[in-house]
Amino acid sequence: PSTVGQTVTFSVFVSPSHATGSVTIRDGMNATLCSAIISNGTATCDVTFSTPMIGKVLTASYAGSTFHAPSSNMVAMT
Repeated sequence: PSTVGQTVTFSVFVSPSHATGSVTIRDGMNATLCSAIISNGTATCDVTFSTPMIGKVLTASYAGSTFHAPSSNMVAMT
């Protein structure tokens, strides 16, 4: 679990690993927490929370590319 003021690193794994573009992580209110470029199938970004996140849902979204469809996935903070 993270605490207020702590920096948390998010790593999003994209398949296929040669996909291009970026991943955006948003909170439950649809506010962007961070965006990262995909490199070798992974997009990584750091977020410092200013409010408690336990029990909140985050969404990681891939915008898609010419060859890959958009996708998103949700995760609950514990």
